[in-house]
Amino acid sequence: MPGSSIPGPWGGYSPIAHFAEYAVLAGLLVLAVDRRGLGVCFALALLLACSLYGASDEFHQSFVPGRTPDVVDWATDTIGAGVGIAAIAVARRRRS
Repeated sequence: MPGSSIPGPWGGYSPIAHFAEYAVLAGLLVLAVDRRGLGVCFALALLLACSLYGASDEFHQSFVPGRTPDVVDWATDTIGAGVGIAAIAVARRRRS
């Protein structure tokens, strides 16, 4: 579906939606796979995985009529993922 056809406030270009989706994705990924504590190398690996997923999503859009890949969207996805990972790390530190 073309981005401008998506109903609701997320239709068209929305950097907030990209940021929020990938922050939630990364946070849930941390919670799903990390049980021992978030190390720097592990956090970077998760960030890379989320970033690659965002890049693949943008690449996929090049095949969808009415959609175009955008480097800014990919960067926003990656930044959102980083914030999601950091938020879980901070929450865990405060909790312990």
